Amino acid sequence: MCPTTYALQAEGLAKRFKVTEALAGVDLAARTGSVLGLLGPNGAAKTTAVRIARSLLGALLLVVFAAAVSWSAVLIGMLAGDAEKVQAFGFTLIFPITFTSSAFVVVDTLPGRLQAFSDVNPVTHLSDAFRWLLLGGPVIEPVMWSLVRAAGITLVFCPPSMRAYRAKV
Repeated sequence: MCPTTYALQAEGLAKRFKVTEALAGVDLAARTGSVLGLLGPNGAAKTTAVRIARSLLGALLLVVFAAAVSWSAVLIGMLAGDAEKVQAFGFTLIFPITFTSSAFVVVDTLPGRLQAFSDVNPVTHLSDAFRWLLLGGPVIEPVMWSLVRAAGITLVFCPPSMRAYRAKV
């Protein structure tokens, strides 16, 4: 018999609002390719359980993207001579990507060319995905783009980082 694979599995979810216990030991499991429905009376903390699951998915997405971007830092660290150069070059690389994304500014208010750059910016997709996972909204497209961008960044920076590491060791 094949082991069951889950697209989402959480055990022992708990949430308190000061002294009120909203969730106590709730388990969720959704098999891959299935649709999950939460049924229960009003006040049964269904929405709270879904919000916890979405928050956990948002945190996981941030970790995946941070791991991908860390390969660029590894490459910079291998090629630069000292810590000051690593910091300066890393800041020069990260600054425009972060501040031309939707993380800090509404993309529609940007000038045309900057808006076009922001639309393809990986941080825009990541911040939109994280925002909609936490607040509720359309998450499929920004989450998928974030994962595609994370894979692309890893594919671009991991091999040269490993070559540079092997050359130094």
